[in-house]
Amino acid sequence: MRRLFDRLQADLSDFIEQRNDLAMIVSATDEDAGLTLALLDEIEQANGTDIFFIFSDPFTEPGAFVSVMMERLREQHRMLCDGLAEKGREAARPLPSALFDPYSTAESRMGEAIVFTRSLLPRDGAHRLVWVLVPNSILDRSAYLRFVSVFVPSKGIKAWMSGVRLIFRDLPNTRVVAPGLASMPRTRVVDIGFGPAAMSASLAQHAEDPAVPQEEQKQSLLMTALLDYAHGRPAEAIGKYTQLLGHYQQSENHGMQAFLMNAMGDVFHRAGDLPGALHWYECAVLPASAAKDPNILASITKNLGDVAYKQERYSDAEQYFDGLDKLTSVTLDSGTKISALEWRGLAQEQQGKLQNALNSLQAATQLAETFAVSGVIDHLEGECARVRNKCGAYPGAASVFSKSAGVRG
Repeated sequence: MRRLFDRLQADLSDFIEQRNDLAMIVSATDEDAGLTLALLDEIEQANGTDIFFIFSDPFTEPGAFVSVMMERLREQHRMLCDGLAEKGREAARPLPSALFDPYSTAESRMGEAIVFTRSLLPRDGAHRLVWVLVPNSILDRSAYLRFVSVFVPSKGIKAWMSGVRLIFRDLPNTRVVAPGLASMPRTRVVDIGFGPAAMSASLAQHAEDPAVPQEEQKQSLLMTALLDYAHGRPAEAIGKYTQLLGHYQQSENHGMQAFLMNAMGDVFHRAGDLPGALHWYECAVLPASAAKDPNILASITKNLGDVAYKQERYSDAEQYFDGLDKLTSVTLDSGTKISALEWRGLAQEQQGKLQNALNSLQAATQLAETFAVSGVIDHLEGECARVRNKCGAYPGAASVFSKSAGVRG
């Protein structure tokens, strides 16, 4: 299995280094998308000359997908400017307002972003710009493939393509599903299909190989544990998680301790053992705080909120989801923020705090509208209308936009 990883890594590295092709499509399942992303992270860390922009948010539809990317780009640009300021260097050019224009198409906004970030490359010509889109899920494949096809060089080379590499993750069988896209000039397609059985066997062997460095063994053991969980083998997953937790407690790796405790909580949560899940989620908070990792802390906070709501501890649930909402200002995860606001509102409703609940649900709806998450908007508008009907006696009730319910504020 390591040979398969090495081959994929070689394919990705070769694509970035070569000068003839603009686009690469990595054909992989959602499960394999994480492995692809991990390999690209390794390549970026080892690469000292090129500029990478890597995005892994779920694809629902082009507008929402690009809106999230532009917000992440805004944060990366801010960090770049802060770094330049610390070095006493001139700030980078400001981001074009066109990137955030809600009336522009998703394709034109991403095109503008590529052209702008290309202008950030040093002028000595030895650098490349690598844009990586590896959605962790693709809900509308047809829309995604139409979006991707805009950026492959179907009509010849254009000035903006020089020094640029584009890597897109698609679902399996791109050559069959989209033969026209796969056969475009200057476009490569790489198929990934590790298979769960082969992967499990190979990783288990790698984890027990005494010739393999200890940390590599532990990473392989972790991957087998995650596969155990994914394929409904809770006892096997818990056994491996426990073994790994002991190792990372000895090495004082707080981030991995938090990850593993949270993962063990997930096993109990899936089994319906809420007290067991709560125990492990609460245990995970201390190492997550010590690691100062906002992403794992956000995951734990969400899980604590879910358990509190199911246990009818609605005040606790409200506090957890409120904390999750605040954490998203650091993680820049709009989907999680929308969910946090919704569940905070539902927890407030259960406590009879109807006006607060309405405000939370309305905030979630407005954010979903901002990112054009159509399916979520319809659901939230219905929730807003339902709660507004409950608190209709309040003259100060905030207006709610509800197309589906025919309600206008």
